[in-house]
Order: sequence, then C-alpha cells, then structure tokens
Amino acid sequence: MNRQKVLEIQKERQLTSEEIISFHKNEIGFEGPRIPGWEVLIKLFISDEFLINEKGERTVILTNDMTREEDKWNTCTGTVLSIGHGCYKGERFHFTGPYCQVGDYVTFRRSDAFCFLYRGIPLCQIFDTAVKNVPPDPSYVTRT
Repeated sequence: MNRQKVLEIQKERQLTSEEIISFHKNEIGFEGPRIPGWEVLIKLFISDEFLINEKGERTVILTNDMTREEDKWNTCTGTVLSIGHGCYKGERFHFTGPYCQVGDYVTFRRSDAFCFLYRGIPLCQIFDTAVKNVPPDPSYVTRT
C-alpha cells in the first residue's frame, strides 16, 4: 500500500493493523516494530543529493558516503510509519484532533526523539505531542 492510498483511506476511517503492516512493507520493505502507548514511529527522511532553490529548480549537491551517513542522524523530518494506540486521545486533543496520521511527513525536534536502526533503516520514536508540523514535502525542510 503506498502513501497516497493510506492518506485517502484515512480521510474516511482509521487504518486497520493489516493496512499499517502493508504500508510498512511498501515503505521500508518489511513489517516494522509495534509502537506502544503515546508514541509515534518515524522513518527518517534522507534527502537526495539536491536542494530546491527559490525558483523551484533542483540544485545538485555532491556529497561523499560519510557525509550522507552522518546526515541521516541530523535530519528532523520523516514519514510516520505507526502511531501508538494511546496517541491523540483524551480531553487534551478534543479541539485539535490528531497532529498527524500514518503516511504524513512530519518535523520534530531531534532532542525529543529516540533514534535507532531497525534492520538497517533509520527510525525514530517521539511522543505524540513532539510533532512540530506536517510539511507537504520533506525536501523543503532543512535543519539549521
């Protein structure tokens, strides 16, 4: 199941466990870890070797493998893979609703994240309230 399909389904209803597993398999190639409580699982976004300038044109950036390896731990953007069963519930979210859904791109503060490699894929777990915004495209966001 691809990201667009996930976002379309979520407009009508919550995803089932099977649909989330299908999204994991499409997004990272296998079933991801189950997330408990009030946490959100994020696959880190690792940009291609280009930036988009003010005119909307792609500018190529040449980097070596070591730089790209370090960059994955400096990024503050990723794709939501899974949301714990306790996320966005209760009085606190009565007026705002959920900040994000499975398949959304999100930004977060790196100091709020527990990051790890899962079968070679860089992932982070954050609390539901640590989501700062939901950009339309993760390549627009760079950490300063």
